[in-house]
Amino acid sequence: MCGIIKSIYIADLSASDMYEVECAQLEKNKGIVGDRYYNGIGKWSEKGQKPDFNITLIEIENITQFHLQGLNLKPGKFRRNIVTQGIRLNEFVGKTFLLGNVLCHGIRLCEPCLHLEKITNTKLAKIMVRKGGLRAQILANGKIFCGDRIISLIL
Repeated sequence: MCGIIKSIYIADLSASDMYEVECAQLEKNKGIVGDRYYNGIGKWSEKGQKPDFNITLIEIENITQFHLQGLNLKPGKFRRNIVTQGIRLNEFVGKTFLLGNVLCHGIRLCEPCLHLEKITNTKLAKIMVRKGGLRAQILANGKIFCGDRIISLIL
């Protein structure tokens, strides 16, 4: 199973706009350098540095489906770090994968929340169930780039 990194997003502060970057430095068990969760100031940072708060991913195919339902939000508005293409993220729960050359592990689905509805001023939680992406743990330090491959591993 293989896909690509379509785009990369980070936010400096909780609830601040996410902005797109061409590459990002990932730190093992911590997150994306410069992102709100890496800095411990994300909305859910009080939960501590739990592995499922290292990085989040969402499929561009699901974002496109939301647009067809009238939810015209840019990919960064979904508050996920990595936008993927050509891969089914739900199948990565409990699996190890390469994000570019960085080893990661899928922890759980990244279901929508009321905080996301509040920030986007939409009622997207119901339509995003099981389509909101993946929460993953970063298992090794490394740098990722837009266009890098995402490869499922059997470990």
